[in-house]
Amino acid sequence: GLFDCGDSSSPIHGRPLELKVQVLFGEVVGCIINTYTPSYVWVSREGVIHLWDASAHSFLKRHHGNFEPIPMGVLELLQDALRGDWLLIRANSEQLARSAGLDELRVDWLLGDARWGPRIGETTYMGSFALDMLPASVLLARAFATAHLSRRQLAGSS
Repeated sequence: GLFDCGDSSSPIHGRPLELKVQVLFGEVVGCIINTYTPSYVWVSREGVIHLWDASAHSFLKRHHGNFEPIPMGVLELLQDALRGDWLLIRANSEQLARSAGLDELRVDWLLGDARWGPRIGETTYMGSFALDMLPASVLLARAFATAHLSRRQLAGSS
């Protein structure tokens, strides 16, 4: 079944959990969940869940409204999905980016359905690492720019 928050009137009841996987130069660098509220959950390349301090100054981008806590049960669902399927999710996300020849790609996975398992909901070429978490966005943008400059310097020296 899909996510069950225990409240059938809730807008998240019966919806899949969406995991937004960011791939940079063919390698997954991490992901966020962004199904319900501005997310302060970061999943590392290794599949480890990190919770950011949402009260930190300039944590979220300006277009976000009030921050709400993650609904009960979401972290448990994410842990279960990562425990069972993270290696598949990571490998398939990387293969998609590499086979398309893209330097950057976001692969959105739908999780939580026991019958269908993890499924790709959409792929997006972001072009600017427009993640909702500024700490991750800044770090990824710097890595992206550094890699492009390195490639240009290598191309210029040959």
